[in-house]
Parts: sequence; C-alpha cells; structure tokens
Amino acid sequence: DGKFYSFVVSYNESPAALALNLVGDQVNLKARTQPLGGTESQAGSVHFANVAASQSDLALASDRVLHKARRIRRIGDDRSKMAVKLKGVFVKDNVLYYRLAFRNRSNLNYDLDYVRFFIVDKTIAKESSHQEIEVRPIYIHNDPIRTIKGHSQVEKVYAFQRFTIPADKVLQVQTGEQNGGRQLAFSVGNRVIIKAKEL
Repeated sequence: DGKFYSFVVSYNESPAALALNLVGDQVNLKARTQPLGGTESQAGSVHFANVAASQSDLALASDRVLHKARRIRRIGDDRSKMAVKLKGVFVKDNVLYYRLAFRNRSNLNYDLDYVRFFIVDKTIAKESSHQEIEVRPIYIHNDPIRTIKGHSQVEKVYAFQRFTIPADKVLQVQTGEQNGGRQLAFSVGNRVIIKAKEL
C-alpha cells in the first residue's frame, strides 16, 4: 500500500502461531499496538481491523468450528467426482467462519489452486456483464493443505470480518484445480449468513 510499518519482535521457542498473515488494509496496526512486556497472551499479537480477535483467537475458534456438528446441507457443487460443500456458518467476536469440505471421489489428486469469494447479483448466470466484489478472508484454517488426495476429504475454515449482503445478491464461492479443469462454484444467500450459529 506504499506505506512503511515497523515491528518489534522477540524470539519464542514455542510460539502460539507459526505464521502471521499481514494483508494490507485488513491489519489495524495503530489501534492494536501492544506494549512491550505485555501479558503472555497479548504480547506480539496481530489484530485485524474492526475485529476484537488476534490470530491465535481466530485459529482456536476455527478449530472449534471443525469439531461442530454439520449445520448446513445441500449447499455446494459436485461434478467430475469432486465436491465442495458448505457445512456451516458460525460467528464470534464480529468474525464469520465458513466451514468448507472438499471431497475427492476420483483416483486423481486434486491440487487446489484457489478458493475465492465474490458478492454477485443473483442473475449473474443470465447476464453477460456484471459487477463482482471479492471478499477476502482474514484467516484460513488448514490453508497449507493444498492437495486433496484421491478418495479423501479435507475441511477448511475461512474467517471473514462480519458482513451481510443485499437481498438481490449472493455470495459466490469458486474453487479451481491447478493444471486441471475441475472447477466448482456455488452460491450462498443472505438468509444463510444471517442465521450464523454463535460459537
């Protein structure tokens, strides 16, 4: 973003988080500066704009989401022996958590190239020109797992700063295969989002 930021860091042999996602305008560095020598749970925390949770909080909440019972059925896409399904939407501390399950029923591995989230018009399929607004997650649980092996399933949790969408729009989820043609997409309406279960 053309700005310069400085960070005070100290070595920790057993850190709570091994990687920190610092994504441009999604990190509020000024409002959440922690004093040197703060409490163990706060020292060095990375906080996100308008979100009262650190990355460690997001990771713990995402892990809880993975252990919750499935709340949503029949939302997803299934083709070419590959499926992606939405299993639940949860909310905590102004953060929305989307739990996605990727299931590979083929003998070929599925190398995940991307998972993208867009707010689009409901009539997107009928229009040649349309407006897409990409929504980017502030945290992805199980992000390093990029390969869904044949006859296996992987679940990921995508955390977003809380948002809702107008009645004439939907949240479209798109996934693509690296060096392959298996692309999947499905839509989530605002009614599903506003019924998010509290963690």
